[in-house]
Amino acid sequence: MLNDYLDFEQPLEAFDISKTGTKPERDALLRTLYQNLSPFQKLMVARHRDRPHFIDFFSSLFTDPVPLSGDRLTGRCPATLAMMAQFEGQPVIVVGHQKGRSLQDRTRHQYGMPNPCGYRMALRAFKLAEKYQIPLITFIDTPGAYPGIDAEIQNQSSAISENIMYLSQIKTRVINVIIGEGMSGGALGIGVGDQMLMLENSVFSVISPEGCAAILWNDANMKEKTADLMQITAQSLLQHGLIDAIILEGKYQAAHVDWEGTFEHTRAQVKQSLTDLNKTDIDSLISHRQKKLFTYGSL
Repeated sequence: MLNDYLDFEQPLEAFDISKTGTKPERDALLRTLYQNLSPFQKLMVARHRDRPHFIDFFSSLFTDPVPLSGDRLTGRCPATLAMMAQFEGQPVIVVGHQKGRSLQDRTRHQYGMPNPCGYRMALRAFKLAEKYQIPLITFIDTPGAYPGIDAEIQNQSSAISENIMYLSQIKTRVINVIIGEGMSGGALGIGVGDQMLMLENSVFSVISPEGCAAILWNDANMKEKTADLMQITAQSLLQHGLIDAIILEGKYQAAHVDWEGTFEHTRAQVKQSLTDLNKTDIDSLISHRQKKLFTYGSL
């Protein structure tokens, strides 16, 4: 799937262009290329155009989709999808951000930035999951909520805060999976639950390193140093107790070069998380969920 090359992927680009090496040699290069990436390099991998997006994960992990459409108030959000489906023979509700891959698709999906109607449609899905007592699984991949004037007119902040409030006390099991970028309230609008899982090169933060660098130093070129300081990676967040598990990105530690391996690791971890959550009564889960939410930002 690899069509674009990041700066640190130049050895791979040279290998692919020359076509003089063998497949085992390329495989060996891939196995070492994504080890020991810096936080900013991980962010670049999380944003890679060839990285699998929500609809790719959905197609691999779930069956029998029944899509929801619109918020019954203002319309449809091009960046948010919600469906009833089956996971390993079990009914589930699935909500996710969709970025799009080509420039045309990314524009059509607003680069994965949801409108208020997307969060309100997600809220419809949350209520269905609670009504029928089936697990809710969300897939997060957004640079943030859509920043347009229309979104503000439709009360973006209210839509996000209502979702956070509802998810904090919903009476069903909730699993959140960050598959790319999990930025700001745009991520939290579908990102509160009992277990937070992250792909190993995904990121989770209140703001992008570029935006933070522009605010703190008035210099976006400080983005790499800022990424180091912000501790946005899955590894740092697991250490601080803000997430529950890291999902391996296939055999090469990069989802954009091993889709199938990434899907299998994701399937296994979601299945394990559901098994673990089913061992605890719902009132205890809600209490733990709220305690975790209220300790965000504490050291």
